[in-house]
Amino acid sequence: MDHAEIEENQEYSLELANRIFYFVFVIEMMLKITGLGFRSYFCDRGNIFDFVIVILSSLDLVATLMRITAEPNSIALVFRIFRLLRIFKLARTWDRFKFFVNTVAETLTKVSSFTILLALFIFMFAILGMELFANDARFDFDN
Repeated sequence: MDHAEIEENQEYSLELANRIFYFVFVIEMMLKITGLGFRSYFCDRGNIFDFVIVILSSLDLVATLMRITAEPNSIALVFRIFRLLRIFKLARTWDRFKFFVNTVAETLTKVSSFTILLALFIFMFAILGMELFANDARFDFDN
């Protein structure tokens, strides 16, 4: 985890939680494959997404154990973030969460035109400010 002055016990706790979640995901995948069968498992897009996450997590775990990715800004952090996308699988079964996701999506589409308009106004006033005050804001670095 990228953090300023992270303590050693906190780093150990985060790595332990990472491994616990990894093994829970692997066990879930194996149980689904044995329960549904290999073909039925890969017919669902959500299961394919879970499979890709488990494979990427396996690569991350192997790289961590072999000390290939010792630096915090490695590509392995990106793979760990994809695990959070599994929460959107809940939208299929949980009606209130589905309503929440749909509401957020509708709000973002309605706000997008306002955001573009706001960015256009900020850009126009930035250019206007540069034209009007370009020669007034000169700094004398010698004094």
